[in-house]
Amino acid sequence: MEHGDYQIDILDANGLEIGRKLRRDVDKRNDIFSSVYVLVISQKGTCFLAALTTDSLFPSKLGLSVGSIVRHDETPDEAAIRALKGELDLDALPVKLGNHMVTLDIGARRSASAYYVIADIELPEEGFRHVQLDKMDELLERRSILADTLVWFWTEYGNTLKRLDLQ
Repeated sequence: MEHGDYQIDILDANGLEIGRKLRRDVDKRNDIFSSVYVLVISQKGTCFLAALTTDSLFPSKLGLSVGSIVRHDETPDEAAIRALKGELDLDALPVKLGNHMVTLDIGARRSASAYYVIADIELPEEGFRHVQLDKMDELLERRSILADTLVWFWTEYGNTLKRLDLQ
């Protein structure tokens, strides 16, 4: 099945399903839907931030390693695993940090599930920015280069991630 052919649950402001749309018909600015965001961290504490493409909701900004819209009849955990495999060819079980109804700075709303995964992986410089975990707070000060989703994620979960026991 083509990417745009999958059904997506459309939610109300309380996170309850009120309908469905095909993925290709979802309005990322105005529709409320469930999404997942995963930060990939190496054993050495390197965070892999995606350099988002011009067709992204946040063009030319830095975002989380992977993100995806949760499909109808798919759990957020399944969507996170699918996104890691599909986008990075990474077979990993991400750790869930939480789920919140969030309003991004651009006004878009999401039922957003946040995850991280520690993986023995090196991602290329092209398409990714490598940032040490202990430098993420400094990066957050340069908000204009960051996607709203990354700002939300790090503001909400950065302190938890800084306490990870990495080599």
